Amino acid sequence: MTCLNLPESERTKDENIFLVGIIPGEKQQKQLNDVLKPIIHELKAFWETGLTVCGVAGRSAPLLVRCVLAQLIADLGATRKIAGFRGHSKEEECSICFSTKAKKADLDMVDDLRQRRTREDHLKYAEEYRKILHTSGFVAAEKHLKKVGTHGVRWSILNELPYWDPIKCTVIDSMHNILLGLCKRHW
Repeated sequence: MTCLNLPESERTKDENIFLVGIIPGEKQQKQLNDVLKPIIHELKAFWETGLTVCGVAGRSAPLLVRCVLAQLIADLGATRKIAGFRGHSKEEECSICFSTKAKKADLDMVDDLRQRRTREDHLKYAEEYRKILHTSGFVAAEKHLKKVGTHGVRWSILNELPYWDPIKCTVIDSMHNILLGLCKRHW
């Protein structure tokens, strides 16, 4: 997608093009991994081997095209569901640190900000969830989430992307974050 408010010469520059995905439906999906599977398959191929395009205007040699999913930008509910975090109404609501609702009113919670979530830990907990999901089913996996030390992490198909960092690459969009007041409720 490009922004039509930009001058024509700017619209198709790499930095002004972005991919938009809307998942329609009257009912909210319980999980989105199956919906995302085709695009993740394509992104993995673009990362590993890329796509060679011949006959590009202004180029004599073929052009190797690679693509990545740089950021997941959505509302709070969608980012939690897609990136593998528990919902924002749960105890560990922050996707960056280990702050809990109980500690939110405590001025000493600044210490929790030093204990930031890491990609490695997130992937470890997500893999534990996925193993339980495949061996024992959804109910057992959801029970596992409530145990201390799992930090409310579910498996997400985005974790199959070798470069994906769910902590750094998940962003709440500005409309929900600022204009609708999500910031004031979160901190």
